[in-house]
Amino acid sequence: MAPSSKGAILFISNYTGDRLHSGLPMEKAKAEGLVNNIAILVATDNVSIPNSKTSRLDRRGLPGYILTIKILGAASKRHYTFEKCFDIGQAVNALIGAFETSLNAPTFSITPCNPSNAARQSNSDVDALLQLLETNTTAASWPNTTWPAYHDKRQSLSNLNKTSTLAKLIKC
Repeated sequence: MAPSSKGAILFISNYTGDRLHSGLPMEKAKAEGLVNNIAILVATDNVSIPNSKTSRLDRRGLPGYILTIKILGAASKRHYTFEKCFDIGQAVNALIGAFETSLNAPTFSITPCNPSNAARQSNSDVDALLQLLETNTTAASWPNTTWPAYHDKRQSLSNLNKTSTLAKLIKC
């Protein structure tokens, strides 16, 4: 956990083990004075386990996490308050299941969530939420990454520090 004067949001998966063990790092961070404000946001994306009346496993999510994390990271980078970040995270997270569920529907829709409802729930502006989603990032494989142009990538990779993790992976 990165120490922060504003706070930290622990975004955890909706998986039994993760939910059981998420309280410990939160209490430890408080006890060590790493953060004053801390909150847990449990992911609601629910596509990794099919809905079944006979299944004893709770549904948990995978792919929709990235959208909530992306928006929360961009809001934090723009110095939104801890409370505003959490409100936005809750609103986007609450509607993220619809994105994944729509992939199994008769029609194909790739709407990340309903930004109008998420904006209303978090007292935000729809355009502001969309700008957070479209903020440039250096996260690998994100569509609008800030990587250099294709022809520059080889040169960038060849200039990596030989001890870097990426350089070691490339050698293998």
